[in-house]
Amino acid sequence: MRLISIGSSSQAQIVLHSQYVSSYHAEIFQLDNGDMLLVDKGSRNGTFVNGVQITPEKEVTVTRNDAIRFADQNLNWSMIPALSIPDKENIKVLKSIGSHYLNNIHLQGNQISRFHATVKQTKDGKWYICDHSSNGTTVNGVRIPKDQYVQIKSKDVIQCAGVTIQNPVTGGGSGSLKSIILGLCACVAVALVAWGIAALASDSWQTKIYKTYSQSTVVLETGYYLKTDIEYAGTNRWVINDKGELEPYNGKNPMKSWATGFFISDNGMLVTNLHVVKPWEFGDLKDLNEAIKKDVLDVARKLSIAVAANDIKAEGAIAYILAVPNGQIFDSANATKMRVVTYSEKKDVDLAILQTMTAQLPFGATFIPVSNISNENLPVGTDIFTMGFPHLSALQDVQAFERFQEKPLQATGASGIITMNNDKYNYTFDAASYHGASGSPIFDKKGNLIGVVAHGIASSQGYNGGVKAKYITRLIQSTQE
Repeated sequence: MRLISIGSSSQAQIVLHSQYVSSYHAEIFQLDNGDMLLVDKGSRNGTFVNGVQITPEKEVTVTRNDAIRFADQNLNWSMIPALSIPDKENIKVLKSIGSHYLNNIHLQGNQISRFHATVKQTKDGKWYICDHSSNGTTVNGVRIPKDQYVQIKSKDVIQCAGVTIQNPVTGGGSGSLKSIILGLCACVAVALVAWGIAALASDSWQTKIYKTYSQSTVVLETGYYLKTDIEYAGTNRWVINDKGELEPYNGKNPMKSWATGFFISDNGMLVTNLHVVKPWEFGDLKDLNEAIKKDVLDVARKLSIAVAANDIKAEGAIAYILAVPNGQIFDSANATKMRVVTYSEKKDVDLAILQTMTAQLPFGATFIPVSNISNENLPVGTDIFTMGFPHLSALQDVQAFERFQEKPLQATGASGIITMNNDKYNYTFDAASYHGASGSPIFDKKGNLIGVVAHGIASSQGYNGGVKAKYITRLIQSTQE
């Protein structure tokens, strides 16, 4: 299989130079059997096949006879290379390997590419493997060349990005019952694609939601400090160090917090919590005013400056907010700078909207359409699913790059039910959550966005809360007034 990305970003494989084409507009899958599937990736101005707009995130079978348009740009089919299968008449078995559900051999793993590799058996009984991935395929610990078939034998150990797969040579001959069953399954899968029936039918609803929207989630890192404005003494900036002591902010030692967010538009708009962009107004930080006043007064006395306590006002300030998309290494190279667009004035409506500084999605990221936001008030017992980045340092091992290991972020999913709904602004639910999951999207079984994780009792799992999604709609509307 081959994946071809299309968009206005310079990182797309087919770059379309138009202000109306989204940065990551669409994808074309070239299947090993010669079929092609087109997917609109939630673009701003749509993808059209023979003049009809296709549904975002839904595969559509296309041929080279179809007229395809991305926003205002027509596809030049000469830009799509024909997928030829060398020595096709000599191939007995051909199977694709990867994390995408269309593969014959479906693998899960942080570094598994969607279409990672292909194995084939020729009519003389020999088996070969070809790597197409970013993170490599190894045979007996040696990385094989990309896009080049390499023969494999029965005792070979084969790994795709570190994940061991069953050696097809020893997996049963073409006449074995196992091989026949696998062949029938592959035929059924191809038939389902050809008929346009969703191949995700066998997946749970939670798995479908995760596969559809996990690439919309990001880790947010907020750097911030506190400042005091004192008449006749100017502005002073402060942070709390690792020892819990106040010290001057020098531009390089901000306090930091981590949370989750999720994109809701192609122009990089993102939803998270109010306490992510104004952390100093929540928890222990809101009680620091008195401590700062005391510290400032002590400094003033040493400098023989007369300062009244009532003149000291401590406020918070953002140094930066960075977003690292799901599937990326947590480091500065993959971080996208964010700005605050708006936030709720009420702490009970713990919501904020950010936007990338470039007003574009990071490459490869997707978004949850605004049309999926539910304004319903759901009852106790409603099934829900959420995904985000709780226990960031423990579960994600975000400092792994310092030890020369590559471990991309992987959003953590959790399911449960709504357990309380007696509050105007919030639901209570029992899906597992923890620090770092704040700002995670909450879905119902239909894939509707019904809330945003906002708070919980850290010492006791199963007692967590989320802001109702209708307040996202209201916040978005406030930006358009």
